[in-house]
This record gives sequence, C-alpha cells and structure tokens, in this order.
Amino acid sequence: MVSKRRIFLSVIGLSVFLSGCASQPTSVEADIPLVHANLTQAAVFDDAIFIPAGIYPTDQLIEVDNHSYQVGKKYWSARGQECRKLLLVDSSASVANVKRSMCKMDGRWLLLSPLVQSAKILTEAG
Repeated sequence: MVSKRRIFLSVIGLSVFLSGCASQPTSVEADIPLVHANLTQAAVFDDAIFIPAGIYPTDQLIEVDNHSYQVGKKYWSARGQECRKLLLVDSSASVANVKRSMCKMDGRWLLLSPLVQSAKILTEAG
C-alpha cells in the first residue's frame, strides 16, 4: 500500500514539475518606459559614425574614419539590433586591441563609441 501511494505521488509530482518547465512564461510589458525613446536615440547618434551600407562578412577589413577594422562575429544587441564587433588593426594606432561595435539602425550601419573608454580599479590601502 505504501509503495503504491509513493509511486502515485511521484508520478503526480513529476507531471506537475514537467508541465511547469514546459510552459512558456507570460510576456511582461512595462507601463512606464525607464528611459524615454528620444533620449536613448539621441545619445546613440551623438558620437556615432555612419558606415557605408553593405554586407560585412566576418574577418573582412573595412576602413572607417581613416582607421582599418576587422569585422567580427554578428550578435544582437539588447535593443534587438544586428551588430558586429570590430577590432582596430591599424599599425599606426597607439592603443592595441581596441574593440568597437557597429550596429544597424534604421537600415544604416553606425560605428558606436565605446561606453567605457578605460577602467581602473582603485583600492584603498587599509
């Protein structure tokens, strides 16, 4: 009797667990936007450089603003835009391993300014 009850409860528990994992969560939308769309769009375009329209396969070299960049893999930004990583390959560049991004917005490619130019970790001697 105990084993039948244990099996029955195990089957019920397993089916509830699997049905919970199999269902898609409901979509959630905010009532109020965290940042107004006009402000975010203006901030993106302030320092952006337009890149000629085209298809840019991985590892292709492109020249933008008198610098050569190697096109990296495609990814999707948090805003749902197609983007590519770019690696600066100029021999005249004073900084090595400079990485930037270009994203497609409104059908145009834009070279975006890095959000963080440099970062230092400050520690206090205690």
